[in-house]
Amino acid sequence: MTILSHGAGICALLRSMDQPITPLELERRNRHLTQDQLAALADVRRGTIARAERRFGINLRAGLRLARALDTQVEALFGEVYP
Repeated sequence: MTILSHGAGICALLRSMDQPITPLELERRNRHLTQDQLAALADVRRGTIARAERRFGINLRAGLRLARALDTQVEALFGEVYP
């Protein structure tokens, strides 16, 4: 079990070294929110946030809910991530 928890942290660190942070992740971190907390605020699944932060597509409804929960526009969160 300990190896898995350390492995997850290492994967996150390696991902952050390879890819710049997304505007969504930056906004979430600036507000000191976990993915679970943001998911609850936006009424979306945590996996939706994880996918968006890894630059995978999410549906428009989820994007709008995330923007509303963070009091910003959807373009500010995804405009540069999904050109």
